[in-house]
Amino acid sequence: GDLDLHADSGGLWKSTGRGTIENILLQRGQLKLQNPQPMKLVMNHGLIGLEQFILQSDESVDNKSYIKLSGKDFSADDLVVKLDSQLNLRLLQIFLPFLEELGGQARLNVDISQALKKPEILGTANIQNGFIKIKGFPHPFEKTSADVQFSQSKIMINSVSGSLAGGSFKGDGIISI
Repeated sequence: GDLDLHADSGGLWKSTGRGTIENILLQRGQLKLQNPQPMKLVMNHGLIGLEQFILQSDESVDNKSYIKLSGKDFSADDLVVKLDSQLNLRLLQIFLPFLEELGGQARLNVDISQALKKPEILGTANIQNGFIKIKGFPHPFEKTSADVQFSQSKIMINSVSGSLAGGSFKGDGIISI
């Protein structure tokens, strides 16, 4: 990648310039996400724009995985950023070292607003046909489905269900953070 920013005063968050990420690759076995085009960051006196911030899978192997980050004319004091993704969860196992195995499909939509120092985070997550095996726990969670809404202060589990140790489980609830 390449980054060229400058500011007469005000530091990074008042900068003007451009940045480019030529190639990002996240791979696990045959599954992989990579950027089809260079990702571009454009800053103009602290206003930030994201262009082509997309990672997607090779459609011949997995036509359902992508991560897209978008935002235009936002700043550190006034974020307007959206994350939209649909993923094969196996790709995320590298970020969850306490799991022995992870699988299934997930859909995630997140809106980030307000100031970078105290962002407002609102989003939804849906999991279908999930498989979760926790290291040291004898039974995997299988055929897991979940519908979740979240913010920085709470997680609302609208529904969660699946199989565990030959039986089934269902639940819902709220987790305050």
